[in-house]
Amino acid sequence: MQIVSKRLIGKLHKIVELGNMIIDAFPELDSKAYDNAAEKVINEYKNKYELIVMNWYGAYTRKSYDPTLSLKDSYSFEYDPESGSISFDWGAHLVPEVHRLGSAKLWALTAEKGYHGGAISGPNHPHPGTYWYHVPGVKGAWVPESKGGRAVSTEPFAGRLRGLEREFNIKGRNTLNQYYNDMSTQYLNELIQNSGIYNYL
Repeated sequence: MQIVSKRLIGKLHKIVELGNMIIDAFPELDSKAYDNAAEKVINEYKNKYELIVMNWYGAYTRKSYDPTLSLKDSYSFEYDPESGSISFDWGAHLVPEVHRLGSAKLWALTAEKGYHGGAISGPNHPHPGTYWYHVPGVKGAWVPESKGGRAVSTEPFAGRLRGLEREFNIKGRNTLNQYYNDMSTQYLNELIQNSGIYNYL
C-alpha cells in the first residue's frame, strides 16, 4: 500500500511539474498566437484591397497606355503588439511617386473618376478638356480617336475602398479575435500534447 502511495505521489509531482512548465511556456505562445492572427487579418485585407484595384485595371482591356500598377500598393497596415491594434490607411498619399502627374492628381483621375490614363491638355491636344491618350514616347502626338484615343473611364474604385475600410473597422476586430482564439487554442493543445502530461493522467 505504501509503495502504491509513493508511485501515486510521484505521478502527482510530475503532473504538477509539467503543469507549471505549461503555464510558464504559454504566455509566449499566447503572444505568438495574437501576432499570427494579426498577420492573417492584415494579409486578408491586403488581398481584398489589391483585388479591388486590380479588378479596376482589368476592366479596361484595350490598352492605349502601359499601366504602372502603382495604385495596387496604395495602402498601409500597422500592427501594434502592445495594444493589439491594427491600423489601416490608404489613399493618394500612399501612391508611389512614379507617374508624371504626381500621386494626388493620378488618384483623382483614376480612383475617383475611373479614367484609365489620359490628359485634358497639352500641345496639339485634339479636344482640350477631354481626357485623351498620348502616343507613347512621342511629344505632342495623340492617339487618333479611331484607334482608341479618347480616354476610357470605368467605375471608380475609391468607393469600394471606402466600403472595405468600413468593413475593416466593423469586422476586422472580430475577425482578429476569432483567429486569435482559434490559434491560441491550437497552440495550447499542442503544448499540452508535447509536454507528455497525458502519460501521467
